[in-house]
Amino acid sequence: MDIEQLDAVLISTSLSSIAEKLAKLSEKSWGWDILVPILTAGLVAVIASLLTNFFNKRLQHASDRAAVQRYKESQLIERENLNREAINEVLLLANSCYTNLIAIKDNYSERLTSNLYARVSEVPVIKTVKFEPVDYRVLTRLSFVAPKEGEELKTWSQIPQMEMMFSNYNSLMGLWQERNVMAQEYLESRIAERSGSSDSGTSAESNNQMPPHHIQLLMQITERCIGLTSEVMTDLDDFISNFKEAFKPSLNKELPPELLTRVFHFDEENQAQRRVIFEHEVKPDFSVLRPEFPDEATYRQFIHSLVSRHERDLIV
Repeated sequence: MDIEQLDAVLISTSLSSIAEKLAKLSEKSWGWDILVPILTAGLVAVIASLLTNFFNKRLQHASDRAAVQRYKESQLIERENLNREAINEVLLLANSCYTNLIAIKDNYSERLTSNLYARVSEVPVIKTVKFEPVDYRVLTRLSFVAPKEGEELKTWSQIPQMEMMFSNYNSLMGLWQERNVMAQEYLESRIAERSGSSDSGTSAESNNQMPPHHIQLLMQITERCIGLTSEVMTDLDDFISNFKEAFKPSLNKELPPELLTRVFHFDEENQAQRRVIFEHEVKPDFSVLRPEFPDEATYRQFIHSLVSRHERDLIV
C-alpha cells in the first residue's frame, strides 16, 4: 500500500470518529431535560425567597422604627400635657386666691381713713368669705419651669418663690380668722359699753369693757391683715400676669398642637382693671406711734412688720 492510500485510510477513520461523536451529541438526553427545569425552578425559588426575606426585613425594620417613633411621640405628648395641666392648675389656684382677696378687701377698702384706731372699726368682722388655706402641692409638678444651667433666671421660674406666695396666703387666712375673733370681741365690748352707759347714765369711757392693750393688739393685727392682703395680692397679680415668661420656654412647640392641652390665658386688660380697683385705698398714719419707740430704727422695724413689703418705702 502506497503512501497516498494510507493517508486516505487515516482521513476516513478520523472523519468516521468525528461523525460518531457528533451523532452522540445530537442524541436526545431525557435526564438532562428533566434536571435542568428542576434546577432552574429551585434556583428561582431560592432567589425569590432571599429577596422576599430581604424586603420583609426592611419593611419590618421600617415598621418597627415607625412604631418606636409613634411611641416616643405619644410619650412626649403625654408628658407635655401633664406639664400643661400643672401650669393650668397653678394658674387657676392663683386666680382663685386673688379673687378671694378681692372679696375680702371689698369689705373695707373704701371705708378706711388714716386714723390707726378708727381703722379698727372701719374693718368689719368679715363673714362673707371663707378663710381657708389652699393646697399647693401642684408646685411639685412644676420643676420643668426651672431654667437649665446657663439660662436666664426668671422671677417665677423659682419654685421657692411660688411656695412663699401661697404660704403667705395661707398664713393670711389664719390671720384674718384670728382678727375676726378679736374684732367680734371688740364689737361686743362696745355694745356692752353703750348698753351700760345708757342704763346707768354714765359715760362709755367709764364702762370700757376691753383693756387698752387688747385694743392695741387689735390695731396691730388689723394693720397686719390689711398690709399682708395687699402684699399677697400684688404677688398673685404679678404671678398671673408674668408666669408665662417662665413656662413658655419649656413648652414643646414641635408636637401637633391639636393633640395638646390648651394653656390658660388671662386677659391682660381684664387683669389691669382688677389691679386698679383698690389703688386709692387710704394708707394709715403711723406717725402717732413714733413717740412710743426709743429710736427711728426700732420704729421703722415695727412699722415694716405691719405693712406690705411692696409699700415700705412709702411709709414716712
